[in-house]
Amino acid sequence: MLTIYRRHLEDTKANPPVLRCLGKLKARGLSTAEIGVYRRCSCPLWIMGTDPRGEYHRRSLSTTTWATAEGEKQRIEAGEVARVEIVSALDAWLAALRSAKRKERTVTQVHGAMANSLRQWCADAGYTHLDKLETDVLDKWVNGWKYATTTHRSRIDLTRSFFKFCVKRKWLDDNPASGLLKPVNDQEPTLPFTQDEEDKLFSAALRFHERPHFDGVWAKHPETARAMLYILRWTGLRASDAFAFEPRRITTQIVDGTPVNAYATHQGKTGDWVFCPVPPDVAEIIKSAPRLCDASAFLPPDSWGVATDVRSVSNGFYTTYLGPLGILAGVSRVHAHRFRDTFAVRLLAAGKPLELVQTLLGHKSIQTTEKYYAPWVKSRQEALIRDMASMWR
Repeated sequence: MLTIYRRHLEDTKANPPVLRCLGKLKARGLSTAEIGVYRRCSCPLWIMGTDPRGEYHRRSLSTTTWATAEGEKQRIEAGEVARVEIVSALDAWLAALRSAKRKERTVTQVHGAMANSLRQWCADAGYTHLDKLETDVLDKWVNGWKYATTTHRSRIDLTRSFFKFCVKRKWLDDNPASGLLKPVNDQEPTLPFTQDEEDKLFSAALRFHERPHFDGVWAKHPETARAMLYILRWTGLRASDAFAFEPRRITTQIVDGTPVNAYATHQGKTGDWVFCPVPPDVAEIIKSAPRLCDASAFLPPDSWGVATDVRSVSNGFYTTYLGPLGILAGVSRVHAHRFRDTFAVRLLAAGKPLELVQTLLGHKSIQTTEKYYAPWVKSRQEALIRDMASMWR
């Protein structure tokens, strides 16, 4: 049996709260039973119960009019209401992302991974239609995740994005993923290399070829690997952009009568162009390093029989070069992004504004730069010291 009822609007969470229909009815002294059957308002109408085919329904009818709701109820009982399948909705979401010119790799590896996870779980759990995925159902799916905190939080955002898409397509009345809770962000703070650690790493890079037990592409091409270290440290590029670095595109520009080496590149992650001035000695090391092949300075040719895509080469650089280099130098936790952090923090420690660092790092929003690097802004550190010191006088 299907039952139509009004879902009375709850009070807003303002301070003080604004009474809406539910609050006003309670203020009039109506009991819960009386509120349940109260009809003289314009709150949304919902339907709940089992149809003649045994299918359970509990959803909004997207109307406030009883006549319209009764007609919708009759259509549900007759099996005339079209329901969207989960698989079709996920496919439509991915197709919409591609038509919006999102990067194929991102759609496949990020959005697609979430879609495949939800698709498989629903198939195993016996869920077919989109309207069955309420918040408590999604909680069961999320409880089975074994992701790290950062990935877990990202998957929650992707899930909310998918259901927001479904709401806009009017396949759902509200977003069930909005009720999912994110784990507390336990991301480690920005940790640049100290000057001593940096010196040790570059010194060890000069001796890397002397260790016969080191193997791989970078052990055979230590000068090229050393040039990559300089790119990571002095341009602030992400690893994915650093391995696409083309030394032949380093140009010399005259600024205030002084020649300055500079490099401009198209970022793979944000799609924006970023401009990187390069110190003269660093530019010379990068340009003079042997290329892995004529087509690319830091990507091996196909003829070598190894992976040649940027992601694989970047991962290989960490496992076969940065890891051993850290051991040789006596520096722990050596990975590519710490060079980017070091680049940013050195600028801030020199008093450069956060907006400059944002531009050089290629962040689309200043909030992103502030999130990771605000504690290192020299002007803020000095202001904090002055404020505290004034209390000691």
